[in-house]
Amino acid sequence: MFFRVLVAVKILRSVAGKHLSRVRTTVILLVTCLLLNAVCFWHFESSLHQQDGGLSFLDSVYFSIVSMTTIGYGDYYPQTLGGRLSWFLLIVIVGLGLFTYLVGLGVDFFVQFRMREIRGMNAIHHQGHIIVVNFPSEARVQRMISEFRADPASREQNIVIVADNIEGLPWQADHVRFVRGPILEEETYGRANLAEAASAIVLATRLDDPRSDGIVASIISVIKGLRQDVPVIGECLSNRHEKLFRNNRCDHVVLTDRIATNVLVHEGQDSGVSEVIADLTGKTDGSAFYSAPSMLAGHRFADVARALFEMPNRIIPVAILRGSGVLSNPPGQEVLGPDDRIIYISDRREDWHQIGGEIASRIARP
Repeated sequence: MFFRVLVAVKILRSVAGKHLSRVRTTVILLVTCLLLNAVCFWHFESSLHQQDGGLSFLDSVYFSIVSMTTIGYGDYYPQTLGGRLSWFLLIVIVGLGLFTYLVGLGVDFFVQFRMREIRGMNAIHHQGHIIVVNFPSEARVQRMISEFRADPASREQNIVIVADNIEGLPWQADHVRFVRGPILEEETYGRANLAEAASAIVLATRLDDPRSDGIVASIISVIKGLRQDVPVIGECLSNRHEKLFRNNRCDHVVLTDRIATNVLVHEGQDSGVSEVIADLTGKTDGSAFYSAPSMLAGHRFADVARALFEMPNRIIPVAILRGSGVLSNPPGQEVLGPDDRIIYISDRREDWHQIGGEIASRIARP
């Protein structure tokens, strides 16, 4: 909660600069009128309150505040000519106008802040967030956010969408922010707080845009130039451009064209494969693909697969990720290395630090 308050203060300060001088001047004038009226009220009216314990200066300040804010409880009111004149000039004529103006500044500030937020002009102060660059369509981006929210590991993770082809997000969602700006300029990623992001996903501009791969590769180059260690996933439409992505230090290249072509061919030859692939690549319902460090170096894949399948949740390993290569359906005699990752199917993301001991004990059983 304290962290959220600090973030809110940072955001407010980032957009309040031009209002500060006007607010400061108005507050100074308002306080001056309040204190002057308190002094006058105390000077002219104190003699009339001797019987009820006297009138203190704090009572006069209290009277000035409730009068200036138009509350007016009626427990104090001016009765002398001097008290009435000072009240009329300092409170009614000047004070109420300054107070109304100050309230207007506050309303104007929050309206402008909200409009800047909707238009993606405010700076982001999240940490560990995911940056999604480009907005190819509302349906694609919403589907992506739904998949993130279906996984407990990223359900509460903040997502920042960076784009220059929309004026604002067409919908509002928790933990989703928008930054609008040129997608090849450093200032845009500064407002998106790339320095503290967990990862960046660069989507194709459109699936039918022949310039998309060149634009996406350029975006990746800009991101890596600003922060080399941030993991970047890039969507590549043509297999011929994969090397371009690799040369720009893209950590993970998703070849949309190859995936779509392979699924179409499989479905033509083996009916139902596309449905299975769609189901396993989505996390909104049913089982899905996950990956995790094996932490079982030195064991054979067959032994690990048997132990995992016998677990209560039935974890099914299907591949080994080794460096930049993938061993799909590896032979049972394949020995896991210390840096390997296991690609597995499960109905949830497993905590391998918790289940590692049980897996090892199952492997050790005769």
